[in-house]
Amino acid sequence: LDLMVERRPDGAAALVLTSTPLRPGSPPGEALLIEKAARIEWAYYDAASRGWLSSWTGRAGLPALIRLRVASSGLGEWPDLVVRPRLEQGPLCSFDLVGGECRWAT
Repeated sequence: LDLMVERRPDGAAALVLTSTPLRPGSPPGEALLIEKAARIEWAYYDAASRGWLSSWTGRAGLPALIRLRVASSGLGEWPDLVVRPRLEQGPLCSFDLVGGECRWAT
């Protein structure tokens, strides 16, 4: 899955989700999650430096937190969405909501 901020011809920002299928020959999927935003910003919290960074390219491991900030042209600032990334057992597991961990399907 890829989440990309795109600048539209009218100057507005959009957040687009693109999925690459695991099965060869299957078409990729695309969904428009946010459109007509004045601004969309990603930030990554580096626990070592205790600060927010605008990019995470080339760093070892995952950031401690990821923040999505959106300003809508008509509605003003949205509340920040902050998540803690977690990838411990690989992307091809089933997440167990009760146990709070990935389990491999058998």
